[in-house]
Amino acid sequence: MKIKIMIVFICIAILLNGCSPKEVAKQPFEGNLDKITAEINKTNMEIETPKIAKPKRCRATLYEGKLELNVHNKTISGVMNITIVNETEETIKELCLRNYAASILEKNKGTSEISSVMNADTKENYNIEIKEDSSVVYVSLNTPLNPDDSITLSVQFCTDVPKQDYRFGYHEDDGKFSFLLTYCYPVLAMYENSAWLEYPYISHAESNYHTPADYKIDFKLPEGYTIVATGDELVENNIARITAENIRDFACVVSNYMNTDTIYTGDTKINLHSLDYDNLDGYNEISLLAGRDSINLMETLVGKYPYEEIDIVQCFYSSAMEYPGLILIGYPDVDSPENIGKSASFEGVCSRIAHEIAHQWFYATVGSNCYKEAWLDEGFSEYFEDVVYPLSGCESVKKAVLHDNSSSFWGCMTESEMDNYMSGISEQRPQEQMINLSYEDYKKEMYSLYVYDGGSSLLHELRKELGDGPFFRMLQAYYEMGYMKEVTTKDFVALVRLFDNSEKIDGIIAKYIAE
Repeated sequence: MKIKIMIVFICIAILLNGCSPKEVAKQPFEGNLDKITAEINKTNMEIETPKIAKPKRCRATLYEGKLELNVHNKTISGVMNITIVNETEETIKELCLRNYAASILEKNKGTSEISSVMNADTKENYNIEIKEDSSVVYVSLNTPLNPDDSITLSVQFCTDVPKQDYRFGYHEDDGKFSFLLTYCYPVLAMYENSAWLEYPYISHAESNYHTPADYKIDFKLPEGYTIVATGDELVENNIARITAENIRDFACVVSNYMNTDTIYTGDTKINLHSLDYDNLDGYNEISLLAGRDSINLMETLVGKYPYEEIDIVQCFYSSAMEYPGLILIGYPDVDSPENIGKSASFEGVCSRIAHEIAHQWFYATVGSNCYKEAWLDEGFSEYFEDVVYPLSGCESVKKAVLHDNSSSFWGCMTESEMDNYMSGISEQRPQEQMINLSYEDYKKEMYSLYVYDGGSSLLHELRKELGDGPFFRMLQAYYEMGYMKEVTTKDFVALVRLFDNSEKIDGIIAKYIAE
């Protein structure tokens, strides 16, 4: 739908200028980042950042795993030891695990089985119950978990890896393999309001709502394969020892034909992992630059990047996906990978990278319920992808515009043109529903209009009313307030009203949000 809006906008510009699409092509917009930074620096608002308490949960604090990928049988298996602490004042008699792979594999003629769950210390076995939604697994404890007590579950599992170009699956090209291994490890469900959340797995959206935890994984690699994972990897004798702190989801990619290029921005390491095809030099270069520029932009306007490195993994996947410290960027759909460098849109890959990197701030760091209030991460990331990044004037945007030489206004819109474009998106969104509803409340074909476009439009209207300085000061306060916590729409709205509680702001909020 956004493509249609862009086409309409371009066509209007063509008619007004009386020229062909080729003649409409512009030079890159010089950028407004310096101006925004100056506005932020001169904004003196004595507002104390609100403190939001971490709810007392029954939560996982540490995942210690020994995993193995079998490339012949196409399985991933092993043991995941999950240390769980009961921070609540309740006595908990059963724990809930999520085995998302079981839901994914129902449509792929494969299986994912948790064969046993035991107490890692006492070695006593627990009975498990698999619900109708096979991704929901309850563990009956022989001894209830009292307040302030902890337990370590040892979970044995084996999961088929399906052949599919998706965020969980593998791609094969004449003996060359790339395994995307996400959502295929047992994890503890979210415990909230005295209940275990059982949101269904969603193939075209997200329901993985988790608190941050630490990971220590020993991953046995097949001979000749390399691995990229959330956190740090140290490989010795085909064993990758992976450590990560404060991550909400664990993901890795294993391949026997993956190259790595690296650049730095400040102390942050940016790794691009691309599959070994010819004629990708320019495409890979713009991908690295987009990663660097996106990190810089988010740090300048919102706050410091929470990890030491970011892994950008290019793969065969029709979309893109975020994980803490790691993003998947799908190759464009062309007849042969060797033709990506000649026919691919540089603007397209830059946009995807900007969006997924923004998720490192809005999802990985500032957590939220992506099933109940997905706009809190998707709307924010969409706004940085569609508006903030193209208008920044950074090197990757300029190079992408010049390379593509298209009539698209991406990267060469002026601020007023962008404002008109965003007004068009706002008008396109139906007014029947608000943006902060649960996944099941939207029709599938309307989900993106409300959650992505609606969230982006709300932020744009708030920015216009607040002004650049107060708006980005507010986002910085939001990042500080929600750092490694879980926020709600209510938290965000309360923060906005600390910066401006006028009737105009109330009107903007009422247009988008159900309070």
